[in-house]
Amino acid sequence: MSHRNRFIVSFCFAVLFIFIYGYQFNNGDQEEHLPYVYKLLQPELYSNDYLVPKQTATFTIRYYYAHLLQLGGRMLPLPTLVFLLHLGCLMIVGWSVSSLADSKGLHPLAGITAPMLLLAVNGFTTGGNNILDIQFTCSVPAMAAGSLALLYTVRKKPVVSFSLCGIASLFQVLMGLHLFILLLAWHFFQAPHPGQRLKTLLHCSLCYLVFAGPMLFPLLLQQYGPGAMKETPFYHELLFRYRNAHHYLVECFPLKDYLKTAAWWALILFAVRRLSHLGEYRLYSLFIVLTALACFTYAIGFGVFHLTALGKLQCFKATIWPGLLGTVPVSRWLGNLFSISSRSIRRFFLIAPGLSIVLLLLICNSASIPWEKFRSRYKVGNYAAGDLERMHLWISEHTGLHERFITLPGDDSFLCEARRSLVVGYKAILHR
Repeated sequence: MSHRNRFIVSFCFAVLFIFIYGYQFNNGDQEEHLPYVYKLLQPELYSNDYLVPKQTATFTIRYYYAHLLQLGGRMLPLPTLVFLLHLGCLMIVGWSVSSLADSKGLHPLAGITAPMLLLAVNGFTTGGNNILDIQFTCSVPAMAAGSLALLYTVRKKPVVSFSLCGIASLFQVLMGLHLFILLLAWHFFQAPHPGQRLKTLLHCSLCYLVFAGPMLFPLLLQQYGPGAMKETPFYHELLFRYRNAHHYLVECFPLKDYLKTAAWWALILFAVRRLSHLGEYRLYSLFIVLTALACFTYAIGFGVFHLTALGKLQCFKATIWPGLLGTVPVSRWLGNLFSISSRSIRRFFLIAPGLSIVLLLLICNSASIPWEKFRSRYKVGNYAAGDLERMHLWISEHTGLHERFITLPGDDSFLCEARRSLVVGYKAILHR
């Protein structure tokens, strides 16, 4: 597949993802991300807030995300910048998955179907994490860098691959760390003899730490260094059982998530078995086996014995990586089952760009869509703002910068839209 056609596939994937799943801005998880950015761009904001001044005064896991947006926000309006970055990261993921599936140009149909398959299995993970998010949070650039790391692993370029893992850790430290461990295990087992394995471990770890170090080392110093804050059991009870139970506690994960993940992994292993004559398919099996072992260890160590250090690793978050990578063997297996003429593929590349542009225009002008549920589904461009958002915007325009408010517990957009201080809120934990 040519680079032009790969670009078309990745663009179609990104637009279809947003069209199917929606796009949100200034709410939800961004309530933990964007106030940090707004404060950096306009320091007088949130002067009396319970959390944001502390967030900007210390090193947190959002540090590089916030400063990237601060830098870009001085050149472009933040809503435009965030949407373009989100669209670009989705395109990188689509490009990577398509390139992985169409290795060496031998599987052109798989190069198209793999990104489209990802649209269907985006939620086939466990632990409260989808493979891709509907808004530009820390996990989106981390997934983009991680997908490229997988691509360069298959292309046998470990320096680039582990460097990209490190870049992923700058944005979402656990996502990058999990992928680093999985890829390190792959390179370890690929090494022909023990001496080479030790050299591989050292070489790959160094490449990773060069880029991940600016995130990992300050976090480790905060938690275990001389001036580390003493974390009481009550703090962990709040974090694990109240604030983020859907990410930490195995008993809180929905049964349907376990079943969907198991079914998707079973299909991946079936496809790998059918295509096992190609050596690289060991990579997909290894990802599933190691992730399953990590999740089992987490369930016992943290779920039964309450080992806090293990709980911090959120091992179930790693299910996103076999979920993403599994689209490759399954799409190739499907490509072997169904044959499509080269004429049909050429027709796809003629029609798809125009349709994607039309969808993108609809997304950016959703207020003109006659169906009510679509009119605020895409919070970009010309969209229909709800009553709560209009109230927040009124507060932003008609109240002083130093005023403080109390809002509803479920109001997850006040800080971003009203940009005023809160007395207290549900998200009152610094992620460090």
